[in-house]
Amino acid sequence: MAALSLLGVVVLASTASGAPSGPPKYSELPDPLAEGHYVPKEVNPAVFGETTLQEPNSKGGPATGANSSITVPVRGSMWLPEGDPNKSPLLMFVHGNHGECDSGTAPACTIYKRNDEGYAYMAQNLASWGYTVVSLDQDELMSRQDSLGKGMHARRLLIIAMLDKLKEASEGTVATGANPEMATLLNGKLDMTRIGLMGHSRGGDAVASFVLYNQTLPVGERFPLRAVVSIAPVDYERHAPYGVPYMTVFGSCDGDVSNLQGARLYERSQYTNENPYPSFQVVQVGGNHDAYNTVWQADGDDSSQKDAACGPDAKESKGQVPTEKNGFVENVLGKLNTEDPNNIRLSGEAGPHFEAVEGETKPYRWGNTEKLNPLVNTRMSGDPALMGDQEKLGLATVAAFFRRYVGGEGAFEPYLTGELAAEGKPSIPMSACPTSDAGKRIPCIDRVADSYTAPADERLDVLRPDTEHPTTLDALGTKIEASGFANPYPKSGGIQPRPATTANGIDWCDPDPKQQEPAQLKEGEFPTAAKS
Repeated sequence: MAALSLLGVVVLASTASGAPSGPPKYSELPDPLAEGHYVPKEVNPAVFGETTLQEPNSKGGPATGANSSITVPVRGSMWLPEGDPNKSPLLMFVHGNHGECDSGTAPACTIYKRNDEGYAYMAQNLASWGYTVVSLDQDELMSRQDSLGKGMHARRLLIIAMLDKLKEASEGTVATGANPEMATLLNGKLDMTRIGLMGHSRGGDAVASFVLYNQTLPVGERFPLRAVVSIAPVDYERHAPYGVPYMTVFGSCDGDVSNLQGARLYERSQYTNENPYPSFQVVQVGGNHDAYNTVWQADGDDSSQKDAACGPDAKESKGQVPTEKNGFVENVLGKLNTEDPNNIRLSGEAGPHFEAVEGETKPYRWGNTEKLNPLVNTRMSGDPALMGDQEKLGLATVAAFFRRYVGGEGAFEPYLTGELAAEGKPSIPMSACPTSDAGKRIPCIDRVADSYTAPADERLDVLRPDTEHPTTLDALGTKIEASGFANPYPKSGGIQPRPATTANGIDWCDPDPKQQEPAQLKEGEFPTAAKS
């Protein structure tokens, strides 16, 4: 029995038939890290009122405890293109699961973590090019995630609540409890027909599942999404994003979602209902889970794997673990990993992170002005000179994607489709290539691996991973032969009895797990997929 890798199928099945004969010159492509024409105006906090949420109990019990109704603020941080006379496209960022308090006890923290501030470096860059960027604060949802639902429905409800209130503000009205200046700032300024979503970790699952939620919303406003990107997402609800350009981005040294569940979202999105939009997967070699969010990176919260490429684990580091010193988080383990001669892990962001001020008494971290000062907290900066390797790679890919599919700038497409790599060039600009010692240990072209599935009417599927297409003959009538593959079924575990080998040794490999949470569903301890 042999299995064709679905990644290999993508290479064959995803070539766009109408592609030009050659990509533009690498040196002539626009640089997604470059600063734009507008000065980013930060509004923090951006408060739009309140909304009431209720997460269904996935175990079928009553709506109590973490499933009971709760009223939360609709708030976050916002960046505007100051001086832009036009209506601007809207981008919303959605963070994932992390600690919600810098002090106090959840859900009513004395000082909230403000996880939403961790994408300021992306927001500043995109605002300078004429986008309004809102990073949604979901800190109060962290303690309200039941054991199976994972809080996804509550996240979707908060996303739609923010979109509703942004639309109201763009029409000159705001809800009770909102910052009064929101209507003044946004009245006539948002193009609600051009919306992009980015989610990270559990937020990446939330934006992927929001696509279908938004398409099928029976009551209320449906919003036209132009592009959706999931960074290092989990895959609790197993959606197949359809009807919108969709991208997953994750690091090979994730250390948290270490089985790289974003690959499943990409695989499902390729062929759903003959999707008329493209799908992308970008693997950033050496990237970890947390450093896409600078607040998380500052906390040193990313897990460490016993992996020569990603650095030693804590035990191999003589028991040293991240410590707090003088109000700053010192990631001792990360420093050791960087110095490991075999380590190719990307560096986190440059510069200090300004933590909570001692003695801060305000109920939220709104009053900590120095924390919001990019001259003090350089991790908020959109200046590539103040970013680490991973920030630059993340910004280059996300900015290129949004500017291509929300902004309509076709010149960014070669960064996304893999055509640059086919010509021997990196899929990122030279300005985004790693500069740390560990980052320079492998060539820049090997740092980013792209998979691209063109829209259905722009490609010829030579091989398709479904039951309607045989594994003996391709779409061109060519006989499929193979040899040398190992049996992908483990001798113990997974499916029993072990299936027999097919006639030509080839079978389709299903990357989806039988159950997302096998232990919680009492499915035993088998791997998440039937095949290795």
